[in-house]
Amino acid sequence: MKKLIYSTLGLILTASFMLTGCKDNTTSTPPAAPKPTITFLNTAGYNFTNQSVLNTGTTAQLKFGMVVTSTINLKSVSVSRNYEGSGNVVIFTKTVPSNSKNFQVDILDTLSSALKGKYVYTFSAIDNDATSNSAALEITATGVLVEIVDQKIYNNFGTGFGGYDLITGEMVSNADASNVARRDIRDNSTSSVIAKSWTSSNGTTFIKNPPTITWDQTTTEAKLKSAFDVNAALASANVTGLDGVAGTLIIAKVTRSSSTRYFMIRVTDVVDGAGANADYVLFDYKF
Repeated sequence: MKKLIYSTLGLILTASFMLTGCKDNTTSTPPAAPKPTITFLNTAGYNFTNQSVLNTGTTAQLKFGMVVTSTINLKSVSVSRNYEGSGNVVIFTKTVPSNSKNFQVDILDTLSSALKGKYVYTFSAIDNDATSNSAALEITATGVLVEIVDQKIYNNFGTGFGGYDLITGEMVSNADASNVARRDIRDNSTSSVIAKSWTSSNGTTFIKNPPTITWDQTTTEAKLKSAFDVNAALASANVTGLDGVAGTLIIAKVTRSSSTRYFMIRVTDVVDGAGANADYVLFDYKF
């Protein structure tokens, strides 16, 4: 009888342990906070999709109709622009009126014809619970070739700017470690005698004096790209024998940005002055 009692007690204790061990210890994950929704007006006169725009004059005018809806009162909205991966620049910011769950605003922006290529616009909204959301549009600016004249690259051995950013049209210093990625062109000089030679710090390649191609013949972006592609076997990371008298022609292919870019360069003068600081290559270019 005692054995039966002990046996029954053992079964009860075992069942109790099993029930305790099967207890569900998982915790439910709270649902994610609802994010503001961002859409764009898609009526005539607005830019509302990824698209190319044509610069027919000196500028291109963009217009975005930003529409924000939220289940929580909105706090603010902002818009930033990133040209060819160069970094975000805030072009618009606004605090939303109190107790508003819906907000609409027109965003205007003007693109210079001198800065063709890809622009990424990021539209952001944040609500009073600090929950944010964003949406992006890509605009690619195209158009007739823009010509920039009388640019200089100085002897790298001196104190002048020995590098050049073709995308932004700016001279850059080879002594500044922060701009290595922007050095599409870098002077190759290692003494006070100018080397009449260029290289690149970011993978840009060059074709010197491409056959059958002239400065005046290259009038469109398509012709510029075609001129490089036809002569791609001649592409090199270096270009030597720069000559302003003969007018050295160079096609440069720049791949550091969000889209591949092509530039035609015409050397107009090579100056070897008294000392490295007086040396430079003078050139025009178009893209």
